[in-house]
Amino acid sequence: RSNSFRHNVANAVSGDNGGVYVSGAALVFSNNILTENTAVHDFAGASLSSTVGATTFSGNTVSLNAAGSSYGGINLSAANGLIVTENTFISNTAVSLYGAGGLSVIVGNAQIANNLVVNNTATAGGGLNISDTSTGTPTNLNIVNN
Repeated sequence: RSNSFRHNVANAVSGDNGGVYVSGAALVFSNNILTENTAVHDFAGASLSSTVGATTFSGNTVSLNAAGSSYGGINLSAANGLIVTENTFISNTAVSLYGAGGLSVIVGNAQIANNLVVNNTATAGGGLNISDTSTGTPTNLNIVNN
């Protein structure tokens, strides 16, 4: 909580995440700043994946991140529930045929509410990508100029 992940670069040929990569555990990730992180060849500016428990992602700022492939801002997945609230996703970039520039939600029962998604770019899903394997209805999203 309340950490800053800035100016990190992942340069692996595959499976890299620029800012932070967390996998396998129930997570609470809140009030953090993820900015100017780069995954040069592949995956995401940041990625959180929980195969065990619920994941909460709230009050974070995700900005100016870039991915050479899939998810510019952040990729979130949780097998047992995902809460994404009161975050800002701004000016993230992904170069891919799938994924999003700002926020990608891949798996799980997702509650997505009260988020701001602005000026993100990607080949598909510039601002927001919600996978067809996710359930739940986004509410009170402000998605602008993606």
